[in-house]
Amino acid sequence: MIKVPCRSKRSIQLLIWLTAGLLWAVTAFSCGSGNGTASRTEDLPPVVFLANKEDPGVVELYVSLNGGVDIEKLSGAMVGGGNVVDFQISPDGMLVAYVADQRFDGTFELFVSPADGIAPPATPVSGPMAGTGIAVDPGNPGRYSFDWSSDSQRIAYRATQSRADNIELYTVRTNGTENVKLHPDFTTSGQNVVDFAWAPNSSRVAYTANQTLPLPSAVELYTTRPNGIGNVRVSADLVSGGNVDRFVWAPNSTRIAYRADQTTDGQFELFVTQPGQAIWDQVSLPLAASGYVRTDFAWAPNSSRLAYRADYDIFRLSDRLGLYTGRPDGTEQIIVSGGMPVSSTGVIALQWAPDSSLLTYVADQVIADQFDLFQTTPDNATPLFVRLSEFRVTGGDVTAANWSPSSSRVAYIADQNVLGFSELFTAFRSGAGLPQAVSNLNDQQSDVLNFAWSPDSSLIAFQADQDVVGVFELYTATPTGTVNYTISSVAATVGQVQQYLWEPAGAGIGYIADQDMAARFELYLSLPDGSDQAKVSGAMVVGGDVLRFAWVP
Repeated sequence: MIKVPCRSKRSIQLLIWLTAGLLWAVTAFSCGSGNGTASRTEDLPPVVFLANKEDPGVVELYVSLNGGVDIEKLSGAMVGGGNVVDFQISPDGMLVAYVADQRFDGTFELFVSPADGIAPPATPVSGPMAGTGIAVDPGNPGRYSFDWSSDSQRIAYRATQSRADNIELYTVRTNGTENVKLHPDFTTSGQNVVDFAWAPNSSRVAYTANQTLPLPSAVELYTTRPNGIGNVRVSADLVSGGNVDRFVWAPNSTRIAYRADQTTDGQFELFVTQPGQAIWDQVSLPLAASGYVRTDFAWAPNSSRLAYRADYDIFRLSDRLGLYTGRPDGTEQIIVSGGMPVSSTGVIALQWAPDSSLLTYVADQVIADQFDLFQTTPDNATPLFVRLSEFRVTGGDVTAANWSPSSSRVAYIADQNVLGFSELFTAFRSGAGLPQAVSNLNDQQSDVLNFAWSPDSSLIAFQADQDVVGVFELYTATPTGTVNYTISSVAATVGQVQQYLWEPAGAGIGYIADQDMAARFELYLSLPDGSDQAKVSGAMVVGGDVLRFAWVP
């Protein structure tokens, strides 16, 4: 769950999220309503959820079908002390992969189950573990390091499978066959695969590792086919002490962008390479002294350009953070943010419009230490930047923002009208007219915490103590704020809404809350206007809670 920093903590550097943190990546739903409309929650797709439903000390995996009428357990029988710790649904919605110490307490293996809970039961698909098994995700300590290919044919995972003191990378088919290590054997303690990612088209897997000996050796970028054939280093030779510390596939799978201190130890720059060979280009412009490219660089959705933040000024007059773009071949490198006050921090967050035509960024560009929302063109030597937020109070900040899926509007949270009073607004992509308030807070002690656009851009879901101060409920509203629905009903229990997610086609919304009993968190589904609400997690043992859920695509 995204948490917005408290206004009272402004002395700490402001943390901005430009992603709608509660909306997971979605695909078109293929086995339910699929058209963005539903008249009953029973018509909505199934949901998979983690819960200690039957025993307060054991977390297991379930699927809820037909609006909670049918609930099936997906995970197998647990050894004493065993729990399911993570899960992912296959992109085609047919299977669920999960990680659990199901057979041996403390040894985490990978299992696959049919998403509908019908036989055959969950199958172990990872190999015998020499160590503790599936590794924790390096980018998210609460999750584990495994991922489906986009074609749903294989799962890649990092694990201490061959050697107890080496994290290696494997792929496996959904029935457990063709379990393949994707790189040469590691032979020395300290050799590890650091991170990995599938190509969006499933053709290759990229990963970073200190694969060469002797140690200590650099962390470099490699790719391989999913069957382990064709392993090749694709990052360039690194200066002594240099490492690759982040990489991102282009959405069209033709290139990989990576950040590395490739030419100067400690100075991280941005490069692009080919998936099957080390043919690379530098995308980032020359940096200010001791400057570096930040880790939140991002591809345009159409793969045409990269955007990044870095300490660079075109006239070398300052080291304030600017926003830059460049083509993958290293050409057309330009600054696209506006000039900054002398004492400003600069750009602290960026996001592409889904149609790749524009970028938004957050910066203290007008007043130092007041963070506004701006829109800019990504490929014009004289950028056309527009201020989207409209502050009526000095010292306010934009603390979260996200484009609508249609690229027509931007929603954002800001204490725009009253200092410390965070509301939800939308602005047109052109910046025309004043921003429109979407939330309808009744008390200046209230706040909007987070939000998520519906997949069709017609509504925005948001969490706020809009009606009762200190009680954070779930609401939906039109982008103009003219219609506002209450989705949850937690005020009676003085409860709270936790995770919430739109159904992939926008036909409904699911959420976890202690709605019926304080401190007992259960799973609910609702239509987008708050009607036909249903609890779909079934009976819970005393002390049991639903911990996390996902829609079946």
